[in-house]
Amino acid sequence: MDKKLTLKMSEQAIEAGKKYAAHHETSLSRLAEAFFSSLETEPTAIDPSILALQLHPSQPFPMDLDPQQA
Repeated sequence: MDKKLTLKMSEQAIEAGKKYAAHHETSLSRLAEAFFSSLETEPTAIDPSILALQLHPSQPFPMDLDPQQA
């Protein structure tokens, strides 16, 4: 069952996330869900602080990143 989640962040971060999601033909909700799921299944694969920096529009986060190659 899906539940709603409200997040508070800068307008710039929201716009960057929307652009990234649109470019990858997904929704911002699915992008957030994929990130949160990755924390549960691979806690050491991606450092959340690095991901936050990578969501800046000038440096989009590669969704196909191989944690073993990072």
